[in-house]
Amino acid sequence: MSVPDTFPKLLARNVAEHGAEIAMREKQFGIWRSFTPGEIAARTQAMTLGLHALGVGARSLGLYRDALDDEVAYLLGHAGAKLVFAEDE
Repeated sequence: MSVPDTFPKLLARNVAEHGAEIAMREKQFGIWRSFTPGEIAARTQAMTLGLHALGVGARSLGLYRDALDDEVAYLLGHAGAKLVFAEDE
Protein backbone atom coordinates (compact mmCIF):
# COMPACT_ATOMS: atom_id res chain seq x y z
CA MET A 1 0.00 0.00 0.00
CA SER A 2 1.33 3.45 -0.87
CA VAL A 3 1.92 6.12 1.75
CA PRO A 4 -0.86 8.76 1.75
CA ASP A 5 0.45 12.08 0.42
CA THR A 6 -2.45 14.32 1.54
CA PHE A 7 -4.44 14.70 4.75
CA PRO A 8 -7.69 13.52 3.10
CA LYS A 9 -5.94 10.35 1.88
CA LEU A 10 -4.45 9.79 5.33
CA LEU A 11 -7.87 10.21 6.95
CA ALA A 12 -9.45 7.79 4.45
CA ARG A 13 -6.74 5.22 5.19
CA ASN A 14 -7.22 5.62 8.94
CA VAL A 15 -10.98 5.15 8.57
CA ALA A 16 -10.40 1.97 6.53
CA GLU A 17 -7.79 0.54 8.89
CA HIS A 18 -8.90 1.88 12.28
CA GLY A 19 -12.48 3.08 11.79
CA ALA A 20 -13.89 1.97 15.15
CA GLU A 21 -10.81 2.61 17.33
CA ILE A 22 -10.43 5.73 19.46
CA ALA A 23 -8.26 8.24 17.61
CA MET A 24 -8.69 11.38 19.69
CA ARG A 25 -10.03 12.58 23.00
CA GLU A 26 -11.24 16.10 23.70
CA LYS A 27 -12.60 17.70 26.83
CA GLN A 28 -15.97 19.40 26.48
CA PHE A 29 -17.52 21.06 29.52
CA GLY A 30 -15.17 19.11 31.79
CA ILE A 31 -16.07 15.72 30.29
CA TRP A 32 -13.71 13.74 28.08
CA ARG A 33 -15.24 12.69 24.73
CA SER A 34 -13.70 10.10 22.43
CA PHE A 35 -13.74 10.17 18.64
CA THR A 36 -13.04 7.43 16.11
CA PRO A 37 -11.46 8.07 12.71
CA GLY A 38 -14.92 7.52 11.20
CA GLU A 39 -16.45 10.23 13.39
CA ILE A 40 -13.59 12.60 12.61
CA ALA A 41 -14.03 11.95 8.88
CA ALA A 42 -17.80 12.61 9.10
CA ARG A 43 -17.27 15.88 10.98
CA THR A 44 -14.55 16.92 8.52
CA GLN A 45 -16.78 16.14 5.53
CA ALA A 46 -19.75 18.04 6.99
CA MET A 47 -17.61 21.11 7.67
CA THR A 48 -15.94 20.93 4.25
CA LEU A 49 -19.23 20.60 2.39
CA GLY A 50 -20.73 23.45 4.40
CA LEU A 51 -17.82 25.75 3.59
CA HIS A 52 -17.96 24.73 -0.06
CA ALA A 53 -21.70 25.50 -0.17
CA LEU A 54 -20.87 28.98 1.15
CA GLY A 55 -18.30 29.44 -1.62
CA VAL A 56 -15.30 29.39 0.71
CA GLY A 57 -11.96 28.48 -0.87
CA ALA A 58 -9.31 27.65 1.72
CA ARG A 59 -5.63 27.11 2.34
CA SER A 60 -3.59 26.10 5.32
CA LEU A 61 -1.01 28.37 6.92
CA GLY A 62 1.55 27.07 9.37
CA LEU A 63 1.41 29.53 12.24
CA TYR A 64 3.23 28.63 15.42
CA ARG A 65 2.35 29.60 18.97
CA ASP A 66 5.51 31.67 19.31
CA ALA A 67 4.77 33.76 16.19
CA LEU A 68 4.66 37.48 16.93
CA ASP A 69 1.50 39.46 16.22
CA ASP A 70 3.08 41.34 13.30
CA GLU A 71 4.30 38.07 11.76
CA VAL A 72 0.79 36.59 11.94
CA ALA A 73 -0.71 39.78 10.52
CA TYR A 74 1.77 39.74 7.62
CA LEU A 75 1.10 36.08 6.76
CA LEU A 76 -2.68 36.50 6.94
CA GLY A 77 -2.52 39.66 4.85
CA HIS A 78 -0.20 38.10 2.28
CA ALA A 79 -2.53 35.08 1.98
CA GLY A 80 -5.56 37.35 1.57
CA ALA A 81 -7.29 35.67 4.52
CA LYS A 82 -10.87 36.68 5.16
CA LEU A 83 -11.68 33.96 7.68
CA VAL A 84 -9.51 32.14 10.20
CA PHE A 85 -10.12 28.83 11.95
CA ALA A 86 -7.85 28.46 14.95
CA GLU A 87 -7.37 25.64 17.42
CA ASP A 88 -5.85 25.76 20.84
CA GLU A 89 -3.91 22.51 20.77
